[in-house]
Amino acid sequence: MGNQLIKNYDIVKDPSYMGGHKQMWQIYAGTKQDKSKQKVSIFQLDKKRLDKKMQNREEVLGVLRKECSVLMRFKHPQVLSIIEPLMVPI
Repeated sequence: MGNQLIKNYDIVKDPSYMGGHKQMWQIYAGTKQDKSKQKVSIFQLDKKRLDKKMQNREEVLGVLRKECSVLMRFKHPQVLSIIEPLMVPI
């Protein structure tokens, strides 16, 4: 994962988990490189596995973007939260 968007994180080489339809999601374990050493999970969507012939492909991507923005506003200590949105246009 040599992406410039994640340069502030130490991330394991292989995904810890894969899931979703056609294993589109890879989840990597990592830690933030600052003094907090906060443990993080990096969710990565593999666009190559997203069926290009899918009729509602743009609708699916739109839902993913919307849900990410909703999750960014949701704050609760016991629930998954977004520390830093690393999304790039899909």
